[in-house]
Amino acid sequence: MAIDFKGVHFPKAVILHAVFFYVRYAVSYRDLEEIMAERGVSVDHATLDRWVVKFSPLIAANAQARKRPTAGSWRMDETYIKVKGKLTYLYRAVDHEGKTLDFILSERRDTAAARRFLKRAIGTNGTPDRVVIDKSGANLAGLQSVNVILKFTGAGRIIKILQVRYLNNILEQDHRFINRITGPMLGFKAFHSAAATIARIETAYLIRKGQFDANGLTAFQQFAALQYNHVQGPATFGFVKSLRHNPRNLLRIEVRSQDVGRAAVALIDGTLSRTTGAQIPVDGGNDLVI
Repeated sequence: MAIDFKGVHFPKAVILHAVFFYVRYAVSYRDLEEIMAERGVSVDHATLDRWVVKFSPLIAANAQARKRPTAGSWRMDETYIKVKGKLTYLYRAVDHEGKTLDFILSERRDTAAARRFLKRAIGTNGTPDRVVIDKSGANLAGLQSVNVILKFTGAGRIIKILQVRYLNNILEQDHRFINRITGPMLGFKAFHSAAATIARIETAYLIRKGQFDANGLTAFQQFAALQYNHVQGPATFGFVKSLRHNPRNLLRIEVRSQDVGRAAVALIDGTLSRTTGAQIPVDGGNDLVI
């Protein structure tokens, strides 16, 4: 669903910039508080934390719905995240090209957690041809239980299970980005806060991997576009009717007339425009052209 920013006391663009910076780069909340202050925005580190926890789940959900299709050969593994001084388990999966499939944070590393993660990943990406895991007995049992369900419900093909450690090297390397970002955070105080923050870090990583149709947008502009849930075709926002270049090689974005107001706001806060000082004439009295 689209994110509702009602009730916040800062401009939407400021919130999105702050959250994107936090989940994309290895900084703490207090570091980010100083960075924002240097840019003329006085915001407390506790407020930054609330922004991340509040807006992360919806952006992550929109990201999963919009990412490009992935391959049918999966790699599945887990890494560790510290919450309240205790280790929790971040289940992650990528395809053989390293594209992120899904993730879930669990308090336990067992068959039930593995099965829950696989059901979620299959629901988002479809049934894979094969899944490569390490020697984890819990992951093996989870995959076998999913295969039993697939066999008796006829809902899909049986998944081939491979326990070959070196084939999972691509996922072991992929964990490093998540661990590098979470390292300066020095752990989390609550499980729900950790889950929300991880969701947005993974979303920023999806953008870095190029798993969305960028259409020439910067990483932040792609991130900001995920606040909307109704993008269609190659457009950046749901209200965009067409996206093309004119003979002078300037970006032209045509917007349906009923959404001119929303498009103007998006242009002003920097989430739509690719040019500086772009004029906003009305095409034929109906459509906004940027």
